[in-house]
Amino acid sequence: AEDEVVVTSMEAQCIGPTSSFSVSSAASRPAYKLWSGGRYRLCYCMHGWCSVDMGTLIVRGPELDQAALCTTAATCVIGPIQGPYLSPSDRLSLGTEDCSIVGALYAVGSGTIELPRVATALGGYWTLCYCSASGSACSS
Repeated sequence: AEDEVVVTSMEAQCIGPTSSFSVSSAASRPAYKLWSGGRYRLCYCMHGWCSVDMGTLIVRGPELDQAALCTTAATCVIGPIQGPYLSPSDRLSLGTEDCSIVGALYAVGSGTIELPRVATALGGYWTLCYCSASGSACSS
C-alpha cells in the first residue's frame, strides 16, 4: 500500500488502519460526487496505517441528501438549503443524476429557492445541483 491522505469525520482519530475510516480517499470517489458541505479531518497514512492528523478540511457548499417534494406544474419552494459558507450568489438547478446537464439556475439567496411552475411541469425525479458563486461547475 502507498502513502495516502484519508478524509474522515471530525470525530475520528487519525490512528488505525485505513480500512477503519468511514470516508475514504478522494481517489475512490467519482469526480462529480463531492463530499457534503462540512468539516472533515485529514489523516496521513503510510502502508495502510494512519497515524498523523494533518488538520481540518472545510468543504463549502450544501449538505448532501437534502430532498424536496414538489407537485407537477405547481410553484415549489425548496429549502432552507443547509451547508457551511453558502453564499447568496450561489445557484441551484434541476439536473441529471450527475449534474452534467442542468436547467435554469436559481439563486440560493436567503437559503430558500422558489421553482416556477414551468420547472416542475414534467414531473419525475431530479437531482438538485449546486453551482458555486466561485465559478466552479455545477455538482450534485
